[in-house]
Amino acid sequence: MPGMAMADIAGGDALPAFVRIRPNRPELERFRTNRSFRPHTQLLRWLARLQTHRRTWNIQVLASTKIRTGGYAPRPLSKHNTMTPSKRMRLGTKSCTECRRRKVRCIFRADESTCEACLAHEADCVAQQAGGHEVPSDEVDTLKRRLRDLEAIVRKLPPNATPSPRSDFAGDGASVVRELDARGDLSSTTTLAHSPATTPSTVAGWPVPAANRGGVKLSSTEPAVEDSPLMLLFKGASLLDRENAPASTAPPPLPVSAVSGVLQHRDRLASLLPSIQDLDAILEDTEKYWPIWQPYYYGEPGATNVLGPGKRQLARQLIFTVAASSVEPGLIARSALWVALCVQQVSRSVLSIVSLAYPQYDLVDAYIRIAKSLLELDGERGGTIDGIESMNMLYKLSINIGRSQTAWYWCRQAITTAVSLGLPRKVDALDIRAAYAWSMAWQTERFMALMLGLPTSVSANHPGTSSNSSSAPLMSRIMWSVALICGKAIDRDQAHHAAVSYATTVEIDQDMEEAYRLFPDEHWLPLAPDMSLSDCWNQQASKVIFFTTLKLVHMPYMLKSAGESKFLHSWDRAMEAARGVATAYTEFRTWPGAGTALCELMDFQAFSAAMVLIIGHLISPLRATPLTKEQDWALVRDVSLCLRRTVAIMDCAVAAQATRILDLVDAARHGAYIADDDYVVAIPYFGRIRINKKKVSVDNQNDSDNNLTSPRLGLSPVLPVDSLSTLTDTYFNTVEFSTNMFTHEYPSKLDSEMELCSNWADPALLYPEIDWTQTFNCGPFYPLAS
Repeated sequence: MPGMAMADIAGGDALPAFVRIRPNRPELERFRTNRSFRPHTQLLRWLARLQTHRRTWNIQVLASTKIRTGGYAPRPLSKHNTMTPSKRMRLGTKSCTECRRRKVRCIFRADESTCEACLAHEADCVAQQAGGHEVPSDEVDTLKRRLRDLEAIVRKLPPNATPSPRSDFAGDGASVVRELDARGDLSSTTTLAHSPATTPSTVAGWPVPAANRGGVKLSSTEPAVEDSPLMLLFKGASLLDRENAPASTAPPPLPVSAVSGVLQHRDRLASLLPSIQDLDAILEDTEKYWPIWQPYYYGEPGATNVLGPGKRQLARQLIFTVAASSVEPGLIARSALWVALCVQQVSRSVLSIVSLAYPQYDLVDAYIRIAKSLLELDGERGGTIDGIESMNMLYKLSINIGRSQTAWYWCRQAITTAVSLGLPRKVDALDIRAAYAWSMAWQTERFMALMLGLPTSVSANHPGTSSNSSSAPLMSRIMWSVALICGKAIDRDQAHHAAVSYATTVEIDQDMEEAYRLFPDEHWLPLAPDMSLSDCWNQQASKVIFFTTLKLVHMPYMLKSAGESKFLHSWDRAMEAARGVATAYTEFRTWPGAGTALCELMDFQAFSAAMVLIIGHLISPLRATPLTKEQDWALVRDVSLCLRRTVAIMDCAVAAQATRILDLVDAARHGAYIADDDYVVAIPYFGRIRINKKKVSVDNQNDSDNNLTSPRLGLSPVLPVDSLSTLTDTYFNTVEFSTNMFTHEYPSKLDSEMELCSNWADPALLYPEIDWTQTFNCGPFYPLAS
């Protein structure tokens, strides 16, 4: 039957409105007898028919010109669209082609060239024609391009669901990959397509086993049986034993409406990529930092399939391949963020010789916007392991530039996606890739929540946090222990209004002692010059996180120790923790191989530790020996020098502001702050500092008003204390510290104004409510000549 529609051939599945296929009778009979060919989706049905019978089918494309009677003129004909309008139907025919096909009334509004039905269905309102017409060449080109895109989608599906794909590329970015292939830059490890007999299939040149989509191992059952609709139905109804069930299955295919969005963002990413030469220079300059980022997996889970130093060519191939052909939103987002990390970390010397589409940080923001849009599409189908790893990369990008709230947000999103995929259901059964993604998400979320004073999203009884294998790497066991302690400290801080006993803090401190014993003795030795950057970073970063957690545990009661001696144990522990953070930071920044490793959150933690040392000695000046006090002030100066060096070699807003504050506090301590105006800053998640010059007469210089401390707090006053009696009045510097003992009292509005990279002198950051204030009198110095 020549007039049979495609819906009859495909078992009731309708083709898009712009394609009608009329197969010849012999081909139709052969197709009806072929019962072994059973595609899984409507898309596969359409494309299989197009692939198998394209030479014998007569493809007719409906004209998109809007020709109506009643005085409406047709659109102008271009040189590529030179067909002549056919004669009209009988005189009484007034309905358009679409309304006649739907058998509905064709109603036109006044001054409208499109009928109401076509407007409602977003269809082309075309007048009925007497006979056939030539297909315009521009319509044919559009159809061919859409067909190539659909074929590209099919080639990315698992081999058990599709016929053998073609070995060539299709898509708007295919020219980039063909150029690399012509030059011989695409090695055999990144083949663009595999035959069904090949063990690993590919996703845009990415070797991924068919039974391990999303990085989560499936059972050893035959893939065709494991992924069959009946098996998936039984699993979804919990009719099978879940003890041996996989943690997650392959992600469902994207809806057709989302594919166009993915292609749009993918093409946008391809247009923003640096040239091959510039990308090579960026990768060469940043490859030593790759091991300290979220691992970039490109094949079977395992260390040998993670991008690392020496794999620049492979990294470039994967980036261009994904940007040219992939239709997986999570995969494209991960590639975009990897490039963003490289651009963010590149040194100034390389940045001066490469050509980028936008300035450095504007380009990074553009990559992040593309990734966020792609992750929204990835989340519409439940998420993937690629999406979780992308969110972990967004965490790293955020802490690098001092956006702690944004980093916490992406940790929460990663946890939500991981839970929806079932990753933490059986931690021991996961492969290394999924286990790392889950661990990084919940552990970093705990640490960020403690620092920001926010509740955690993973409870202490969650199965994903219940155990940690003794065979896990040392750093993993340390971070697991610290993350559990962070959860206990968060619970204490959130419930402190209920008069939580100090015994809770003592118990947490005992847990910290247990975690401290996990560090090997060699971690406390000076850093060896021949250490790898990843080993040095992991060692020092783990110490910074450990001591920062210890500082946050004891900081509230250290402030209380100024008036209650029973909390002096917390003063000792907080000061010990601050020394640990400052020492670990200065050791890393002065290590020869540190380079320009960017992490403004680490810079802020070092600055915060230095401020704790200053406040500790001011509120309890007699607690430490003179030698210990002098050593602590020397450590504060070392932190200030490292921050100053960081500002000199890279753009770092946190380090720049921290250096200025430390310099002014040190000047005020010596009575050398001579500005007439007060210096007031509000440090996010720390407190407020006010420095000024105060005129104090000799008669009341020991007055206790405003909690002014003795002038002897200044270690080296300009004038001897005995000479004060010779002055009629004296200028002192006063330093006022104001804060909240528990961090969750701080303003919790999650916006850019409260990020670490914001301007700390902005009046909008001043805390309206505080529960601890101390003012210290330092100096004196000679009065200025009038």
